[in-house]
Amino acid sequence: MLSRQVVAGRGDLKAVRDVAVCRYDALSEMTGRLSFSVAMINGLGDGIVLTSINGRSETRTYVRAVVGGKGEQPLSPEEEQAVRAARLGHGPLVASRAAEPR
Repeated sequence: MLSRQVVAGRGDLKAVRDVAVCRYDALSEMTGRLSFSVAMINGLGDGIVLTSINGRSETRTYVRAVVGGKGEQPLSPEEEQAVRAARLGHGPLVASRAAEPR
């Protein structure tokens, strides 16, 4: 018997199946697109976005929950781009939009 979360031909909807990474220059002092946001989403649109902002002397890492394809907290444009790309199956690596360094 199949569980309610398993749909014929689609597998377990709760398993992570869509991943996308958006690389970008978050800080003007660092180039080379060393900062990134990676979205890991399941078939229900739930998951996480892991973001790493890399500078010369420190790195900050954040994780935010995604429910139904939307962040529980406000997402940065790069995080939104990673979630969108994951949901649309554009991953794993997506080109970042031209954004001004923060």
